[in-house]
Amino acid sequence: MTESEFSFLLTSQAQQVLAEYSTLDLSSSALMKASETLRQTFSADQVNTILTTIRLRQRAKAKFSKAENMYFTQDALEQASADVVTAYRARRFESYDNVLDLCCGIGGDAIGLAAFSENEARRVHGVDLDPVRLAMATENVRAYGGRQRFVTHCQDVHDAVRSLESNAWFVDPARRVSADHGQSAERAKQNQKKRIFDPEECSPPLSQVLAWRDFSPNGGVKLGPGIDHALVPADAEIEFISVKNEVREAVMWFGGLSTGDGVRRATLLPDGHSIFTVKEPDEDDVPVLPLGRWIHEPDKAVIRAHLVRTLAVQNKAWRIDGQIAYLSTDSIVASPFWASYEVETWMPFSKQKLKKYLKEKNVGDVILKKRGSRVDLDQLRPALKGKGAETRVVFLTQINDKPVAIIAHPSSVSQTES
Repeated sequence: MTESEFSFLLTSQAQQVLAEYSTLDLSSSALMKASETLRQTFSADQVNTILTTIRLRQRAKAKFSKAENMYFTQDALEQASADVVTAYRARRFESYDNVLDLCCGIGGDAIGLAAFSENEARRVHGVDLDPVRLAMATENVRAYGGRQRFVTHCQDVHDAVRSLESNAWFVDPARRVSADHGQSAERAKQNQKKRIFDPEECSPPLSQVLAWRDFSPNGGVKLGPGIDHALVPADAEIEFISVKNEVREAVMWFGGLSTGDGVRRATLLPDGHSIFTVKEPDEDDVPVLPLGRWIHEPDKAVIRAHLVRTLAVQNKAWRIDGQIAYLSTDSIVASPFWASYEVETWMPFSKQKLKKYLKEKNVGDVILKKRGSRVDLDQLRPALKGKGAETRVVFLTQINDKPVAIIAHPSSVSQTES
């Protein structure tokens, strides 16, 4: 989007249309009809800008509670953290008055830092090289009521760390392939969809972010959840954040924003439950024993943070296989960090035997989960679909390195903090 296109969106005419068409059906026929109507008043480019904004706003509702008043680009929306995450992260910055939001983009992180802070002296400095995204960030922060605390700087983030007055910073490096002006339009479009998993290929690369600590020690950097633990400095904290059991991101914390050297943490949102350790218990502290009455599935953030054994020790659970993250107990142990299922039975994996057993139990709805299994769930699911009224959870995993199917009931026990 160009600066002129974004300026058009802020006009009273465009604002009226955005409000009128906010719930537009995004089917092809509805979009075509809306386009024909709007082109009686606006140019083709203006209509495209309006409809693109409506489409992105509707998609953004899964991340932002104020999406109907916000502005996005496709790739910026995909990379942006949900407001439930940025609001949580912002708590770490509460005692800092001047915070840099580096690689600010459309302002997803600035929303948390500026709008969700109770620090009246807080000033958030959004830094980015894209003036359009900075303009979007300003309007997006305004939508959450934090405009008076937010200022923008169109400059290089490396220069900003050295020149802007601040006592803490946060950066969300770009993790997508940038468009190259020498590429064809189609190739550039394909590259924009490619995610980068190596933090050294991000912009800025992790090594440069780590060097910023020499100028400003209190910082945080958002990373992909697949980050290699070996890349985490010994004096940093690594936190994996999940929302409803979906790992959204990892954050590396430094200086006063870290809760301790070498801390590994898993945080579950929206409730904010957090589990951490500096040293994971030894393998011998969590024995491998036969499957008990209950099987527990740790939250994915717990698994990514390498805290499964910590969770097991805290809840007196054991492993059912040395390589698998499922845990077990003989009695129900409620915990926010795992989902619990009461075991009905288990068997060596056989599609025919499993199908026969479920039919005998009048099972119609089967919830499939797998860990350490090579079975294709998309192929297996139709074969197990029955006409019965019962529901079962089937875990496809391994015990003693042998493939098994564990049949269980969903737990009706509320998941409260242990």
